[in-house]
Amino acid sequence: MNAMTRIREGASGAGSLVCSVITANKIYLFSDGRVHTQGEIVSDNHTKVHEVAKFTGMLAAGMYLKPLVPTVTDECKVRKLVYVEDVVQVTALVLRKTWEDNRALMERLEKEEKMKIFALVAGFSKSKEPKLYYVDSNSNPRFAVVHRPLFTGGRDVEIAAIVSTEATHDATTLMVKHIHRIRRTSKSKKLGKIFRRAFDATKREISAENRLVGGSTFVGTIDPVVGFRHDTS
Repeated sequence: MNAMTRIREGASGAGSLVCSVITANKIYLFSDGRVHTQGEIVSDNHTKVHEVAKFTGMLAAGMYLKPLVPTVTDECKVRKLVYVEDVVQVTALVLRKTWEDNRALMERLEKEEKMKIFALVAGFSKSKEPKLYYVDSNSNPRFAVVHRPLFTGGRDVEIAAIVSTEATHDATTLMVKHIHRIRRTSKSKKLGKIFRRAFDATKREISAENRLVGGSTFVGTIDPVVGFRHDTS
C-alpha cells in the first residue's frame, strides 16, 4: 500500500452531518457541505459523500483527511475490489496507517480539540445484500471494523445519522421524525425525494443550534446493478 501524505498542521478541522438511509435494494447517502477549522467556517460546499468503488460509498466525518478517499479508491482499483465487505477492510488499513504516520498531531487534536475520525462505509456485498460498517478512531482497538446489522425487528428501512460536532439532538431520531412527517403530508411517493427533504429538514433543525453544521446538501445512491451514482438533482 502506498503511504498517505502526512496531514498538514491546521488543515484537519471539519464539521459534519452525515446520514445513510438503506432499503433492501437501494442505499442513499447524504451529507452537509460545511467545513470549519478551529471554529471558523471555511466552506459550505464540501461533500462528505464519496464513491470509493463501484458498489461502495463512504461518508467521511470528523477530522478532515484529504488523502483518505483517493488512497482508498486507488487501493481498491489496484486490488480490483468493488464490494463493501472488502472495501471497508482497506478503509480501516488506510486509517490505521494515517494515524501512525501522524501520531503526534492526531493525538494532540484528539486530546485538545476533541476531534475524531469517523468513516461510515455502505454498499452491496458479493451476494447483492446491502451492508453498513463503521470505522471510528474512538473504537477499541482504534479503527476496528464494526458491522451494523440491518432490518432487525421487522424494519424495512435503516437510518444512521451522525453529527461529528457537539449537538443536543439525536440526528437519527430527527431523520425518522421528518421522514414520517413528510410521508404523511407529501403527494410524492418517491423515496429519494422524501429522504432528501427529511435530511434537509434535519440539517436545518440542527444548524439552528449548531453553526458548524449546514451549507449545501450532497447525495449519492448505490444499487446492486448500476452501482454508485452522485445525485445532482
